[in-house]
Amino acid sequence: MRTLETAAKTGFDAVQLWCLPTTDHAFFHECTQHFDITLHTQLGTDLGERMAHAIAATLHHSRHVILIGTDCPSLTSETLNGAAKLLDQGVEAVIAPALDGGYVLLGVSQPCPELFASIDWGSDAVMQSTRERLRMLGWKWHELAAHRDIDRAEDLDSLPVKRSFPTLPIKMDR
Repeated sequence: MRTLETAAKTGFDAVQLWCLPTTDHAFFHECTQHFDITLHTQLGTDLGERMAHAIAATLHHSRHVILIGTDCPSLTSETLNGAAKLLDQGVEAVIAPALDGGYVLLGVSQPCPELFASIDWGSDAVMQSTRERLRMLGWKWHELAAHRDIDRAEDLDSLPVKRSFPTLPIKMDR
């Protein structure tokens, strides 16, 4: 829910949650009770096809699309608003790399299935392959700061620990 809270703080006209395999799960419907979002089903055989579909569908009624994963707790509404501003200024793509070789944010103003075709999703070459595609397309893009995403259980160790109570020394008498 943290990602939805971050997206809701942007003030964007629309926030969409693209769900897999369907929108039927109770958690997704609970999200609509807390946030002004719409639910959509992801369509496609791989991540690239699903992102391309979400972009094309959203651009029917929006000038820009900013895709983010729900696995990057360090993204902020300021980062999302900054990406939107860059798109408003004419940049054709905005991308925030992930430290593991992928990316955690992609903003575009036009559909482009070629950007996503034949990418080895989940590998450490995703960002490099995407840069190559952007060059091939002749697009002007801007890269934001890199972020850590949470793909595996061991990635949780990289999250900062927030304490809700003060740490006090403990005196033990025997």
